[in-house]
Amino acid sequence: MAKPRGKKASLSKAKRAKRAAPARSARPKAAAKKRAVRKPAKKPVRKRAAPKKAPPSRAPARKAAAAPRRKPAEATVIPPDRSPGRGHHDMGGLPAGKVARTEHDYALWEKRVDAMMVLLSDRRRGLMNTDMLRRGIESLPADAYDRMKYYERWIHSIATMMLERGVVTREELDARMDRLRGAAK
Repeated sequence: MAKPRGKKASLSKAKRAKRAAPARSARPKAAAKKRAVRKPAKKPVRKRAAPKKAPPSRAPARKAAAAPRRKPAEATVIPPDRSPGRGHHDMGGLPAGKVARTEHDYALWEKRVDAMMVLLSDRRRGLMNTDMLRRGIESLPADAYDRMKYYERWIHSIATMMLERGVVTREELDARMDRLRGAAK
């Protein structure tokens, strides 16, 4: 039968030890004050002399030249395809047309690509993360990015990252692709 938890069971070890310690003799307050350690007297602080000023120059005083006034900046519109630092994949704010708001079933290969990403990015393996996936997708050439579907970009990025990290070699990947193409015929 388990012991019921009381007050002593809920106290920390330090508090129990403090309670169990033998009581100290009570000292009068006056005796405690006498034993107080006196702090040494502070040394007087020397004031530093003010820095000497440079002797006045005989040349006539010059006024500081005022900065030239700038004209207010005019708003310049940069076309999105020519924006500095904007990649072809960055479509934020651009007209894109209507979005099809219909649910669809994923193809088997799309489910496998998603599962592959989950497996490669788990903590135990740690072979890939979302930033790597994104870097691989954003490094696609503009024509390939526009031509590929969503999960096609993912599989390209995953393959590129695995090649970069040495998980798989180009020869191994090509051999496997040839076997899959042969089986599909």
